[in-house]
Amino acid sequence: MNALEVKGLCKNYASFALQDVSFYVEEGSITGFLGRNGAGKSTVLKCIAGLVHPNGGEIRIFGKPAHDTGARESLGVMFGGMEIYPYKRIGQIRRVYAAFWRDWNEGEYRRLAAQFCLDEGKRFRELSNGMKTKFLLALACSHGAGLLILDEPTSGLDPVSRAEIIAFLRGFVREKRRAVFFSTQIVSDLEQCADHIVYIRGGKIVRADETRSYLSDCTNLQGTMSALEAYFLKEEGFCEESSV
Repeated sequence: MNALEVKGLCKNYASFALQDVSFYVEEGSITGFLGRNGAGKSTVLKCIAGLVHPNGGEIRIFGKPAHDTGARESLGVMFGGMEIYPYKRIGQIRRVYAAFWRDWNEGEYRRLAAQFCLDEGKRFRELSNGMKTKFLLALACSHGAGLLILDEPTSGLDPVSRAEIIAFLRGFVREKRRAVFFSTQIVSDLEQCADHIVYIRGGKIVRADETRSYLSDCTNLQGTMSALEAYFLKEEGFCEESSV
């Protein structure tokens, strides 16, 4: 079974549109969602999480429609730049968050808090970027979530924190009926942990493939978004000056 299936997803804005976005995420896998700022990554993630209502298409989570209560409870979501209750201590935030989940697992949270060395006496605004990410991951993973939807979880982190987050994601999918779908602009993170890559540009899926196959076609690109963008523009017959 696929953990996530997106078919023909469309969302129209005044100056941007998602156009027939389709892909899937297999159970037991990590899929990276690659693309520049403004390509549509966050809009797709928000549609999956139910924060944005699409104009068309279908989203299924572990075989259930995305609006189904069971499907919603199987999602763990983390969006980049979240500043939840910045002046509250994270222990207070955890208690508020836990009250919303029927299957909140306090023991699992405590295990992750110890693993991430979280200090519940600290206010959210006092945490480093890396510790904020770890705290939000601990919340997302403590109510029985089987599918993590993460928006650039390693953005702005130091190399040690990035390595810790990547190692955590690899460990997460070792359990049955689990998967991760995360957006990024950091190509090296995909090389380290992603089984598949979905590439989006201008609201359209350009390619969805296994990471090994994907990167073997993109040799000598020095792991940069600009080089990948130039590669796909050339592949589609555009001149480099048409890049935005």
